[in-house]
Amino acid sequence: MVGLLMLWHFLAPPGAAPPPPRPFWIDAAIPALIHGNLPDSTRRSHLHGGPVYVRSFLGRSTVFVSGAANLRKVLQGEDQLVRSQWPPATAALLGRHSLSNLAGPDHARLRRMMLPAFTPRAVQGYYPFISSATSAALESWCGSADPVLAYKAVNSLALKIAIGVIAGTTGPWMQAEAFPAFQRLVTTWLEGLFAWRIDLSWTRFGKARKARAALDQMVLESIEASRSGTEFCAIRVMLDARDEAGVPYSTPELLDNVMTLLFAGHDTSATAMLCLLEEMRKHPEGVQALRAEQAAVIAEHGEELTPTALAAMPLAEGWVKESMRRTPVVPIVPRTAIQGFEVGGFWVRPGQPVVAGLRSTMQLDPRFEGSKPLAFCPERWMAPEASRDAAWMPFGGGPRLCLGNLLSMAELKIFLALLTRRYDVEFLDHAEAWHYIPLARPLRGMPIRLRPRHLTGKAPSA
Repeated sequence: MVGLLMLWHFLAPPGAAPPPPRPFWIDAAIPALIHGNLPDSTRRSHLHGGPVYVRSFLGRSTVFVSGAANLRKVLQGEDQLVRSQWPPATAALLGRHSLSNLAGPDHARLRRMMLPAFTPRAVQGYYPFISSATSAALESWCGSADPVLAYKAVNSLALKIAIGVIAGTTGPWMQAEAFPAFQRLVTTWLEGLFAWRIDLSWTRFGKARKARAALDQMVLESIEASRSGTEFCAIRVMLDARDEAGVPYSTPELLDNVMTLLFAGHDTSATAMLCLLEEMRKHPEGVQALRAEQAAVIAEHGEELTPTALAAMPLAEGWVKESMRRTPVVPIVPRTAIQGFEVGGFWVRPGQPVVAGLRSTMQLDPRFEGSKPLAFCPERWMAPEASRDAAWMPFGGGPRLCLGNLLSMAELKIFLALLTRRYDVEFLDHAEAWHYIPLARPLRGMPIRLRPRHLTGKAPSA
């Protein structure tokens, strides 16, 4: 290995990033096959090879980047240094007018027009609906005679919340008799997003394309209903929006971006909820601390989850932040260099793939070097230095920073607050393995039971 590194030193172009000290099959391939966890493998490679290294990945020389300053340079360099590029199936199923597929002025234009649906004030307006939907879901889980598979249950909850925020709470998608069929269409569509783009009726991509066509018809119905409605939702905002020239969203732009919001706000939130449940399973003593905080919030602010009440939950916020730090929904962000540039003291060639390691950056945060950086410690986010959270970036950064980041944080805090206030969770499988590609998921669905409890403004019982 020393010989290979010396050979690289003499043959590599000036300023090129070095290879990691251990080969790909040791650092990444074997662990990824065993654990389904390639992002964790990149963290180990950064730990041994430094914040910037290069290795062959999917047949191409790829620069892997970690560290807050390096990631900011890459992510904020969108359209100047790098460009976003989705797999062919994803790009096709999201649509060519999707924010995910647009770049430069076209991306900025549609993003600005959508932004009013996700401002702090707009997100606070969604709190009552999110609380109501979460309460109803938890109550149904508790009332089930059979164990609940949390994987399916949180996906259903996250989808209902996403629908309510996007299309309103009274539309046809929200009706009990229509929701199961709608959910099946969404599931089929999502299953094709990261499949091979083989457009045959029996392939995942072919089935997803057919599901997308059916979903487009449902979106069109919701758009027409929103034209005459008054309820605040993302579709209503997009219908009212105009760009600097006074031009509104076109119908294809509306369709593609409603579907993009559904993709971005559903699977991701469900995965984050599952990760919170997994941390609750591993850390029952921490759940008691959460209940103590909730008792104090109820005593001071009452039962309603208002903006003031949510702001008074630093420990709950610490749980959400720490869960996302340890298991971010999007662990790596791929980009392609559109010009040569320097990052971390090394040179990236035009056209070279770049992988921005969100997970490795957060897990190797130098602030936590002396405090067991891989341990689950939500209290670390209550320390004064935690306010300088430049390395905490589960929502990405730059022009493609997740529009719904405030909504996601509120949704997860409400879920955690209502769950710990009202229920004990019995985890029925303590040896369940997880896979992490493309999203983190428990392989047996995480079977659980919920048992009711009532938390008041007094100290909780064990």
